[in-house]
Amino acid sequence: MGARPLRRTIQDHIEDAITDYYLENPSEKDLKAVMTSNGKIQIKSAKKTEKTEEIASEIEE
Repeated sequence: MGARPLRRTIQDHIEDAITDYYLENPSEKDLKAVMTSNGKIQIKSAKKTEKTEEIASEIEE
């Protein structure tokens, strides 16, 4: 895969998702890209994701 197809893939799957998230949540500043179990990239709030990870680690202990 060359640089241009890779750039288009990044735009289609990450940059567009970030733009959509910001349009829906303009006050959110920290974002995190997460790969779902079905292979899709999902953009989430980094703050909410950290809280979820902390709770999950507490449950595992």
